[in-house]
Amino acid sequence: MVYHDSTVQPDKKRDTLLPAMERVIKAFQAHLDRHVETAIDQVLAAGISVYAGLPRDVLRGLVGRSFKTVIEDLEAGTTTAYPAHLEQIGASRAKSGMPIREMITGVDFGFKVVDDHFDQLFAADLEARLWWATRRHELSYAGVLAVTNTFYQTREAIIAEQSLQIIMLSAPILPLAEGILVLPIIGSLSDDRAAHLIENLLDGITRNHSRVVILDVTGMLAVDESATRTLLRAARAAQLLGAKIILVGIRPEVAMAFTSMGADLGDIAVKANLTHGFELAQAILRTKTSGR
Repeated sequence: MVYHDSTVQPDKKRDTLLPAMERVIKAFQAHLDRHVETAIDQVLAAGISVYAGLPRDVLRGLVGRSFKTVIEDLEAGTTTAYPAHLEQIGASRAKSGMPIREMITGVDFGFKVVDDHFDQLFAADLEARLWWATRRHELSYAGVLAVTNTFYQTREAIIAEQSLQIIMLSAPILPLAEGILVLPIIGSLSDDRAAHLIENLLDGITRNHSRVVILDVTGMLAVDESATRTLLRAARAAQLLGAKIILVGIRPEVAMAFTSMGADLGDIAVKANLTHGFELAQAILRTKTSGR
């Protein structure tokens, strides 16, 4: 598709008297619409997913804004406006799930469009081509660096939030009956997860006014000294709130871990499975009720 500029063509004789910087900036401004339309065509042809379904008017605004920030930096002799613009884009695209390679490809398309046009426009103007090549390198490098840093910072924040949600989901407090809670512990116990587990347990006891808590370790992948100490800390903390603790699902290796570290279970009851633990919990509640 061929585009015809509606802009007034610059006076080449007069322009040659301007410094190279001014010649390039004036040409960039004069042919801005052409650059935008050509860049849109190339982005769409490349099949970049996030742009594929957008109306052309929307794309025109997005691409046009990018080119205008490049012009701002060219005029000011800086590398701030364009990278700042890409930082905003990087954060938005990272949240939408756009791959970083597509972002960088989009940046390259924009500069390639201008490169191709300026190679023709300044074919006999080496000074202008060299000035543009220098500034193009500075701006594209700063832009890619900005979008990459922002992309990964945003993705790391998303991953951290997802990890927290996974931790919360992997240590749910479940009410089995009035006064009885069960805390199934699934997977491994990292330091972060251990801290959340104890916090979640105490909060659940307080909110539900629970008198018995069943810690179900059937789904724990591995039990080392750190995990064993965490279980004991959780049990002791719950006891401070007046809750009776029942430990269920202890496999032979878990029992060995407790034994090897000389763990004192004290008045923590131990049952083979959740069914037996629940039966004991009901008996404990009946005893406490009848003892009032």
